[in-house]
Order: sequence, then structure tokens, then C-alpha cells
Amino acid sequence: MSITGLEALNDGVTPKTVRVTAEPSEFSPEGKQTVEFDAVVRIDTPGEADYYRNGGILQYVLRSLV
Repeated sequence: MSITGLEALNDGVTPKTVRVTAEPSEFSPEGKQTVEFDAVVRIDTPGEADYYRNGGILQYVLRSLV
């Protein structure tokens, strides 16, 4: 799966939507097609953007402890 459009977070801008592309994996049923859709972004505060950039709240807290 890939998500495009979140790069704007690095510039301090929260995008309203992103594009998601989900490709079949080796475990997908035979003949499964690639699925693409737009998703609404729910990153409402600068703190939430920091959590996302660090891979989640746990990683954010652990990095701040080190």
C-alpha cells in the first residue's frame, strides 16, 4: 500500500485528502486488482503531525526519551 500527498506535512501543511493505492500481495486471492481511492486526512494538530512523522505516538515518546 502506498499513500501519496502526505509529503506536505514536512512543509507544515496538512493536506485535506491523500491518494491511497493498495496493490495485491502474494497472499491476495488470484485475480485481485489494484484499488485506488482518496482518503480524508485527520491530522488536526501540529502534535498529531509529529506523531505521524515519527511512526506513531509510542515511537514519538521513545525518541523524546533518548
